[in-house]
Amino acid sequence: MKKIIQAILLTTITILSIILTATTTHAANLQPYMIHDQRHILTPVQKQQIIQQNEQWSHQRRRQQIWVYTFKQMPSTIKDDLSDDDSTGEISDDVSTSILTKAVKSYTPADGDYDRDTMIDQRLSSLTNQVSILVVYPRGGGQRVLFIKSGDLRSAVSDFQNWRMNLGLSKQVDSNTALMKYVHVYTPFINKHVANTAMIKQGISWDNIWEIIFGILIVLGFIGIVRFVRHTPGGGGGDSDSSFDDGYVMGRWMR
Repeated sequence: MKKIIQAILLTTITILSIILTATTTHAANLQPYMIHDQRHILTPVQKQQIIQQNEQWSHQRRRQQIWVYTFKQMPSTIKDDLSDDDSTGEISDDVSTSILTKAVKSYTPADGDYDRDTMIDQRLSSLTNQVSILVVYPRGGGQRVLFIKSGDLRSAVSDFQNWRMNLGLSKQVDSNTALMKYVHVYTPFINKHVANTAMIKQGISWDNIWEIIFGILIVLGFIGIVRFVRHTPGGGGGDSDSSFDDGYVMGRWMR
């Protein structure tokens, strides 16, 4: 019996060690892929800030990340996915998939004791939910920036919150300050609503706001109608009392 218990404990410890090692290795292997700055927009200090923030998130429940990729020329695999009109700031999910797939394949050895394709698919699925990517690329003589949200971040941001956060963000990047503003705007939101949240809940949406506005208008309209009726001649209780008094006086006088 004692040997069985020892065997169970040894097996449990071994499994936990493997899981812990795999998790740590996975997190450590991501650092080389966090910053890809061909245009040399970011300073060394800014790059380190992003990496340190990602390292902090890697130890939290949802392991969120913000990666920054700036291109002198967009790779053909990504360029084909960009529409001619991206004025909405949206970019095809295929762009994110292309970047993340390349990273996953780079740190997933082909000679491991596992099915590599399956492992790549699993890791890619995880990264898609975890990694948001800032992409900077040449467009129309300038530098265009697009922010591709992770799956978890996308689930947390309502259309109203997305509009509000993007108010001060420029789609054209002319400095590292403009680019880092995306990081500074979204980092607090991720910390509060995503990073360590058991269940992601979207905030107030435009639909919610319009429902509130219409509700207020209905109440104000009802109050206005009531006040209008009460102050309209013949429509209020005060006029009935006045008519009663006049009739009583006339009746007494005619006796």
